[in-house]
Amino acid sequence: MLFDLGTHYGEGLRQLQLELTLDGTWEIHAYESNPACQVGRRLQDLALPIQVHESAVWIRDGRAAFRQHNHGVAAAASPADGTSDVDGWAVA
Repeated sequence: MLFDLGTHYGEGLRQLQLELTLDGTWEIHAYESNPACQVGRRLQDLALPIQVHESAVWIRDGRAAFRQHNHGVAAAASPADGTSDVDGWAVA
């Protein structure tokens, strides 16, 4: 079983697929709270059994307010792939 607790665009899963030889025998859970990352769509090409969770992971149950910002306007260092100007996030 593998938990990716900040999937973003799937960069980590792609690297782990090479290093751990991830295949259909793995149970994979990908967590990403930023809806602009479109994790479900981005991970389809991996052809792995991935359960996508559009939520954040923390040490206790609860809610936190997040806000997205335009990383181009904010000049943030959030990595982007050019499909969205709204990618970075910050605690509201």
